[in-house]
Amino acid sequence: VETLEQAEHAVQDLRDCVWAAFDVETYGLMHDEDFHLLSLAISGSGTDDSYVWDGDALQDLDVAGPLFELLEDPDYPIVGQNVKFDIAAVHCATGVEVRNVYGDTRLWRRLLDSNAIARLDVMAELVGMGGHKSEAGIFVSKAVRALRTADKKAGREPHNNYKAFAYAAIPRDILLRYNARDAISTVKIAELLEDRLRQNDCLSNIWEVLVRAFDR
Repeated sequence: VETLEQAEHAVQDLRDCVWAAFDVETYGLMHDEDFHLLSLAISGSGTDDSYVWDGDALQDLDVAGPLFELLEDPDYPIVGQNVKFDIAAVHCATGVEVRNVYGDTRLWRRLLDSNAIARLDVMAELVGMGGHKSEAGIFVSKAVRALRTADKKAGREPHNNYKAFAYAAIPRDILLRYNARDAISTVKIAELLEDRLRQNDCLSNIWEVLVRAFDR
């Protein structure tokens, strides 16, 4: 998404969906001065589409405005994978507050099966999107090694989170594709888990009463 017209079209498509899932890629440690969003992807339920704003578009209030209005709409449900991170990242980088958290695929997975692995790359296999992180993962691994080596050569103490800085090393086209696939896989996983959750009244009540009430 690079223009206001594209942004308005994207948001209109998303508003036609029951809910949407979003995912962000970031640079730096949250609350540090250099922390910023590299990109944000969002996909609507029931679709295979994803709309992606890169870092420049997210800093352009004309292009990002419709997206921010959607995220702040208290009547529009939002889903994410470990969504608290994405919510905090968006707020920290832009001041925008996501106001209607409908679901979290990571929490839904653990609620349905406390012993299950709830990482996105693992759950993506449940919906036919296994391995979607491998393309970008090559660049992330190389960047982490390079950062660690640079610190070692400079005699600096090893950092405890090189990965927080590594995504900036991913070429733009690969980063945006990676981000889009994260959002799409989150939608598909959420649809699968939401259906399973609805079939269990007890777990549905736990989510509604305890988890969503806490978020509100």
